Amino acid sequence: MNAPRPSSSSPDTGDLSAGRPTLAQTWARRAVTFPLYLVLWAGLAALLPGLLALGLLVDGLSRRTVLARFFLFVFVYLSLEVLGMARAALLFVRHPLGGERFLAKNFALQSWWAGSLLGAASALYRFRLYVTGQAEATPGPYVLLCRHVSVGDTLLPSAYVSRALGIQLRYVLKRELLWDPCLDIVGQRLPNAFVRRGKGRAEAELQKLRGLCHDLGPTDGVLSFPEGTRFSPAKRQRLLHRLADKGDEAGLARATALTHTLPPRLLGTLALLETAKTDVVFCAHTGFEGLTRIGDLIRPSMMGRAIRIHFWRVAAQAVPSDEDARTAWLMEQWQRVDQFVADAGLLDDGETMPALGA
Repeated sequence: MNAPRPSSSSPDTGDLSAGRPTLAQTWARRAVTFPLYLVLWAGLAALLPGLLALGLLVDGLSRRTVLARFFLFVFVYLSLEVLGMARAALLFVRHPLGGERFLAKNFALQSWWAGSLLGAASALYRFRLYVTGQAEATPGPYVLLCRHVSVGDTLLPSAYVSRALGIQLRYVLKRELLWDPCLDIVGQRLPNAFVRRGKGRAEAELQKLRGLCHDLGPTDGVLSFPEGTRFSPAKRQRLLHRLADKGDEAGLARATALTHTLPPRLLGTLALLETAKTDVVFCAHTGFEGLTRIGDLIRPSMMGRAIRIHFWRVAAQAVPSDEDARTAWLMEQWQRVDQFVADAGLLDDGETMPALGA
């Protein structure tokens, strides 16, 4: 494993530890989340038989819900959280001084958690998963740029890149995700960047992104969801109105050209590309639309969805060094992501995607 060495705090090199929560902030949050998740899990475990019976009754009468499956999925999620916390604690007991083996075990735990959650959702909701171009995501190093439309698509890189190919991804994540106990514990042990969104913090957050890009080896990658938020038609319209009001003609043209995605946020994405100077892998996918929060899993429309995923890779030499040219290149690639969604996940050559595990 290529664990990152401590880096300078200068803007040119980046500092992965810059802006991390203090120890007091971390444990104040954990004093809430740890017991809360344990109580929720224990309470749901006790009530689950009755809830499943109720769900089956409601589902049979209304045909407008899949309530029983929803209750079961929530229980699986909470169970994975509790088991993940227990395994994380055991890792600390076994490796109190940290080190390479400790980090490798935490990477494995992160991949297991995400893969298990995606597997449970796929089994309960009968998702049909199709993937093409997966071999493009190995070896590292590279920057992985992934479309973001759902709470579910955040599991795809861990399942289909980290767990399947052994690539140890370093994530760019919003800081609010620290309220998930497993992400809080394991995510902060690993070289990930939990960034704060909003104005006035750009340089401090850019330092974190730059820090992710150092000491990358053949089993490493940096993952970002460059849109910065989940896509929805309403968000797209709000963005178009905002850009028009600002008179940002270039930004408006970029956003208007995309119909199924938001344009990449250039500041952070270009900082990653400039610092890493590696190949770039893109992950386009479709099928998770409409799943913006866990409560959406109550709807029958979630059943039997075809989740189509496609990877492609661009060599470092093909990424322009000039910032304007790199911006234009990035938008061309992102339009390809957008077109993939518009074409309902068909391969460029029209071949049918093989189902995973078929």
